[in-house]
Amino acid sequence: MQTNGAVRIDLDRIMTAGDSAGGYLSLMLGLSHPEAIRAVTASYPMVDVKSRHYQEANGKPMFGRPYFPRRVVDEHLSKLRKGEAPAIISADPTLERVQLMFCFYQNGLCREFFPVEKRELFPLDRLDDGTRFPHGGMFVWHGKGDTVVPTEGSMRLKEKVEEVDPELNFCLAIEEGDHGFDADAKIDDKWMADGLKDLVTARLA
Repeated sequence: MQTNGAVRIDLDRIMTAGDSAGGYLSLMLGLSHPEAIRAVTASYPMVDVKSRHYQEANGKPMFGRPYFPRRVVDEHLSKLRKGEAPAIISADPTLERVQLMFCFYQNGLCREFFPVEKRELFPLDRLDDGTRFPHGGMFVWHGKGDTVVPTEGSMRLKEKVEEVDPELNFCLAIEEGDHGFDADAKIDDKWMADGLKDLVTARLA
């Protein structure tokens, strides 16, 4: 909302969004503040982080990239501890750090950073434990051939929401493509417009 050149935030119209790991954060934010958020969107989000894909080393190529050995992450962490690499960066336009992501998944390192006993870290566990998403609804989209984040996670999320909160409007779009398939998608593409229309009009109770 913009008035007299000044931007004002309408706190009754907050919708979360994120892709991949950011999609996981969007889901978690919605679960943590369902009373303050209108609706949730997420593109190819990490969901079932307890699955073998995240917890076990598989070494398979992802997104056309080769296998990256465990030492890629270990060497980066060593540089961080020694102050030889910045702990926080605001942009990575040349994707220098992208190999860290592939190495992380290919070597099953989620098991070290997402302890399975910490149920608060896992969206499906939080739903089982009684937490709910904002009443305004959800829209999740995923590439059918995603080699980085399995499409099955988003499908399991839809099934879980339908089980524990069947009245919630949950739209899942499975489209052709790999991770990041929506790079050229437009908001008025039919699958995108159909998923967003009800969320855009939803209001806080």
